[in-house]
Amino acid sequence: MFFSLDFIGPGCSSIGQGAFTEHGPFQPTRKGGLVKNQYSWNRVANMLYLESPVAANMLYLDSPASVGFSYSTNKSFYDLLNDELTARDNLVFLRGWFTKFPQYKDNDFFITGEDYAGHFAPQLAHLILQGKTKINLKGIAIGNPHLEFNTDTNSKTDFLWAHGLISDKTYGMLLKLCNYSQISREYRNLTTESNICRKVAIQVAKEVI
Repeated sequence: MFFSLDFIGPGCSSIGQGAFTEHGPFQPTRKGGLVKNQYSWNRVANMLYLESPVAANMLYLDSPASVGFSYSTNKSFYDLLNDELTARDNLVFLRGWFTKFPQYKDNDFFITGEDYAGHFAPQLAHLILQGKTKINLKGIAIGNPHLEFNTDTNSKTDFLWAHGLISDKTYGMLLKLCNYSQISREYRNLTTESNICRKVAIQVAKEVI
């Protein structure tokens, strides 16, 4: 049986979403209970779910831990944080984990994930291959990866149009007036939302819904 490390975030919990709503051994019920997941990856692999460092949602703290469900209220806390540091932290975690559980060290090892795992997974894999850590890495698998913001976000335009979800006219508006990356950026900062982007976003929503 091989061994897999799974990432999602940041913004989504690898445990809350990956383990409990996607491919973990159990899924929550509407009544607050748990049922076995017939599609669980645990049927074919030893799974380890690792939370995305720093900002995985939920709590705002003055001095948050470097992993978990917390954001810092001090913006300077993030000045030294980046994906490279995240990869190094994840490698430190793996070294410690395999030291504590050496019975898994010879298993075929895969790094899996979705969304921002498009950064987490390859950067961690690169460090493993570069270093002297004896981890039997066999490959990585990433679903719906977040790779580059503008390219990823704007590809939604062609997807919606190619599937007949928006009209030719609205497709042209997205190409010429305000694309999805602009809409996303303005949505995150409502004080700079422009009238034209608001108009395009509303039109897209009307047609898609």
